Amino acid sequence: MNNKMNWFYFSVLIALLPVSCRLIIWIVLDNSIRIDAFSLVDLVAFGIVLHATSLNEINNIPVRKFTAEIRDWKSRNVNTATFFLVLYGLFISLGIMTEVKTVKMNEYILLYSTFALGLVSLILSYRIYQKTATI
Repeated sequence: MNNKMNWFYFSVLIALLPVSCRLIIWIVLDNSIRIDAFSLVDLVAFGIVLHATSLNEINNIPVRKFTAEIRDWKSRNVNTATFFLVLYGLFISLGIMTEVKTVKMNEYILLYSTFALGLVSLILSYRIYQKTATI
């Protein structure tokens, strides 16, 4: 199996497990019992898994291959992944706050924002995979 498939299976598909499970449950549930097809927390889990695997990829670059350019690239991407992890932590907090019925928040804006953030995370994760595969 090539490295691209490894990245896809071990990063993307594992990150999609919570989303996939929810969709399967949403499809098979009786019409009298409804859950949302997508959940903010599931999308946050997707992003967290992608950034955690990206950090793992970055930290597994052999030290002997460090040049000034790779050191700068590594530093930038570790900082970016860490920033996104903190951002996802904020979204989890906002998601928990939506469960409190006295707090008024637009849950759809949070959901769509998290979905957009997940797409950005997927792109960043793929770019990190591409770079680490060529080092």
